Amino acid sequence: MRRWLRKIDITPIVAEHIRTLRDYRTGKVSYFDLALFLGLPLVVGAAAAWSGLHLRAIAVTGVLTASALFVALLLNLLVMVLTYLRATKGDPADQLLQLRKTLLSEVAVNLSFCILTAIGLVATALAGLFGLGDNNPDLKVGRLSSSILITGAFALLLGLLMILRRIFFLIRNEFEAHKLGQTESGSRENPMSGEPKD
Repeated sequence: MRRWLRKIDITPIVAEHIRTLRDYRTGKVSYFDLALFLGLPLVVGAAAAWSGLHLRAIAVTGVLTASALFVALLLNLLVMVLTYLRATKGDPADQLLQLRKTLLSEVAVNLSFCILTAIGLVATALAGLFGLGDNNPDLKVGRLSSSILITGAFALLLGLLMILRRIFFLIRNEFEAHKLGQTESGSRENPMSGEPKD
């Protein structure tokens, strides 16, 4: 890739996001996760395009506003995650510590992908609104723009739910670690998958 494009190359973000969609018991990419987080939004968007769905301008304006807010909020959350990640120190042999750092780094990747998705939604919504002509009395954007917006919004929703679930289990395990002690044996949730550890 040309040097002047490296500053805006988004392929590393997409590639790292896909790597986080893996089965933590095997360490391999989970095809179920790929189908859920990437395939399902594409299917929904394709179905909307096939049905000839056209979003109204007021709905596109709502997507534009929400996406712009998400960009700002997620950027702040990303900075907070990175700050907490830098402050996470301790014994390198501590399994819980390493699990926490791995989870935080993957949450940062997922946040970056969600920010990228929200930026794409903003750009698509603006293009759709600017494309409205005087011969469009119903104020509906084109089918392609509508399909892209639906796909992106669905992908953003699923990504945010995944991030929320990971942070939830991370916080819960932190409370359990401080309450029970890191050396105490017993059933403890794995923050990477939400399943009990052996």
